[in-house]
Order: sequence, then C-alpha cells, then structure tokens
Amino acid sequence: MILLGGGANADGRAFHSELPTTPVDFQSPQSDVDVYYKVEGAEPTLTSLRPGLSETGGFGPEISIGRKMADLWSGEADTRVALIKYAKGGTNLHVDWKAGGDSSTLGDGSEYVLFQETVNRGRVALAAAYPNAVQQIEGMLWAHGEADADSAGAPGYQHNLTQLIDDVRATYGMDLPFMIARLSMAQAAIQFTYLNQIRASQDAVEDLDPRTGIVDTDHFGMNADGLHFDGNGLLSMGAAFSEKLAYHEWMLAAFTSVEINNGKAEPDADPDGDGKTNHAEFLGNSGPKDASSHFRSWIFSEDDKTARIHYDSSPYREYAIERYEMFSGTWREILPREKGNGGVKSRVVDLGSTPDLFRVRSELP
Repeated sequence: MILLGGGANADGRAFHSELPTTPVDFQSPQSDVDVYYKVEGAEPTLTSLRPGLSETGGFGPEISIGRKMADLWSGEADTRVALIKYAKGGTNLHVDWKAGGDSSTLGDGSEYVLFQETVNRGRVALAAAYPNAVQQIEGMLWAHGEADADSAGAPGYQHNLTQLIDDVRATYGMDLPFMIARLSMAQAAIQFTYLNQIRASQDAVEDLDPRTGIVDTDHFGMNADGLHFDGNGLLSMGAAFSEKLAYHEWMLAAFTSVEINNGKAEPDADPDGDGKTNHAEFLGNSGPKDASSHFRSWIFSEDDKTARIHYDSSPYREYAIERYEMFSGTWREILPREKGNGGVKSRVVDLGSTPDLFRVRSELP
C-alpha cells in the first residue's frame, strides 16, 4: 500500500482527455491496481485505478504511481499494489494538516484527521476485499506547499513538515519512506520569496532525513494558471515519485539503520568502493556493499555483420541496448526496453562498417 496526500496537485487538476492511450491506455481502468480514495463532501470509495479520482473529476499523480509500482512488482504473482489517497486543494500545513505528534489524532488538524480516517477505512476495505492478504505500507507521497507560501505558513514550513513526517511514522511505521514533490520554479502564481522559502524548507527536510526523498518538479508540465500541473506534469510527477520510493524500498532492504543514518545509503555514495554509486547499483540490481557484485554485460561476434550482447537481468528491471554515435557524441537506443527474467539474456545487434560501441541501459519498468 502507498499513501498519497497533500494539496491540489496531489488531488489533481488535469483533465481525462490529457491522458495518453498508448503505450498504456491511461484513460481506461487498470484492474491490477486498487485505489481507496476520498474527495471532500463524499464518502470514500474502493475502486480500480482510473481517471476521475479527484475533486474535479480529473486525475492526479496516482495514475502513473500505480502503473509504475505495479509493473515493478509484477514479477511477484502474490503481490498487489494499492493506493490510499486523500488530498484537498487550498489546505495548509500549519493549521489544516498540523500534526499532533503521536499515533493518535489528538492535536491534529482537520485535514490530517480526515487523511488518517481515510487510511484506516481503506485498510479495512482492502482487508475485506483480500481477506488472506498481508498488508504492508511501503511509503507516503506528499505533494503540497502552495497554500503555505505566504507570511503565515512559509516561515514554519520546515518545522511543520518535519513534525508531520514524525507523526506519520509514529502512526504507520518508524522507517516509513516519505517522498516530497518540491514546489516548481514554474509555479509563477506563487510569490517568488515565499516559493523559494517553501522549496528551501523542503530541501532542508530531505537533507536532514535519509528516509525522505525529494522529487524535482521544475521541468514538469504546468497549466496556464502557473499553479497546477497539467496532465503530462502529473504523469511525470507520479513516475518520479515511484522511482524515488522504489529506491528507498531497495535502500531499506540493502542497508542497516545504522548505515542509513551514517549516510552510506545515500544515492551518490559508494560504500563498497567499486566506482558505482548506490543509485547505479540500484538500477543495475547489484549489491551496494560487495565490490565483487556488479552488473555484467558482454558481447561476442556471430559473424562480420552481427554480434550477440549478453547481460545479467532481473525481473524487476527493463533493459535497452544503445549504440554510441561517434559524430554526435550521443548514445542512441537501437533495441527497445525488454523485461529481465532473473537470468542471463542475450540480444542480437547489427554491426556497422566501423568499430561500434554498445551499452546496456537498465531502468525500472
């Protein structure tokens, strides 16, 4: 289960028609992902992932979050992804989402109380739908900050967000990953001083908390209002949320709490000294604390026109083959992404008239 909360950009202000139909038909229900959601003034509902799960009848980042996370875990037949979502536009953190500081709702703001009630009811509904399932909350995703970008909310945003994260963890798990969508520089409707203050507060929270991640939204598509992300922007946000959460799930499995607290699990760290950062080890599905564990690929010529590239693969990754273009100095994809199988895979490439450089690119599904 993945929790999603915050303001209007967590709820979503994009239209159904903005969703693509290929390569994934996001305009249709995705029956392999469950969503329990609530919008203001309505009873919460358990349904399959689809458009229309926002207050305006549009969609939010849940569309691509659910798809990406379900694809990531598709190799495990007994694992099913569910999202629990409650978000409301125009709500602030210093009053509406205020955290009381413990696992109860005592002292919590009204929107945070509604969020917790939605999570509790969602867990009951999912337990009834899947009575033999073991529930596990994987993380919390937070898109918020616009309504605090003023003289009342901005000065205390770092403290208030830290308090919320602590409260969420006291309620749902002490090591729970918490991902933050940082406000975008493209949100021109927000007064610049306060925008920068909220952004700096979000960065500071992430800097001080190794189990918290920041999603950079600066290049995500924006509506003309300069405040809300458009359809492409929300799909990008959901995909980025998913990759950040997936890294933190991997981090918690690969490192001890002491190692995480000491900075050895940071994405740019290299604790085994093999020249590969933790993020590269994550994408390559290799061991970050074992210098002998690394992603392997190798090539053999079959004849003067073709060669076969072999590589280690994981069912939790997809792999593309790229060729280096000498004149442009860039890598070009020549064989599309293909899911791994947990063993060695091989693919045939055509050889050119000049020496070729190839590489295998590993990515999340």
